[in-house]
Amino acid sequence: MATDDTELSDFFARYLSTFRLAGAAPVKRRKTAEAAIAARLAKGARLFPTASVRLTYLEDPAGARLYGHGEALTVTRQAAIACSAVAGIDTSWWTAASPADRDSVRAALDQGWLGFE
Repeated sequence: MATDDTELSDFFARYLSTFRLAGAAPVKRRKTAEAAIAARLAKGARLFPTASVRLTYLEDPAGARLYGHGEALTVTRQAAIACSAVAGIDTSWWTAASPADRDSVRAALDQGWLGFE
């Protein structure tokens, strides 16, 4: 069986992003309006990876693939870096981000991979 670099990279990224903790809370998926995100960030909240997820990303020609819980999203490179950053996402990042970057972050939030603190 031959695998190419893309398949192998995808396999390891899915494996590394799978959180294995006995009794871990299930991921809460939700739909969040962009205006609601902007309002919470404007009040000083930040978006960080939730405690029950490990995020990793791989760059590809389309931007990046963000991995969490063994699943993947195609996102912009800037959004993948921001979602994985220790500093989190604040209102200054959000207002400077392109619509595609904000859509990518919202997709990760909707997956339950990000949460407000």
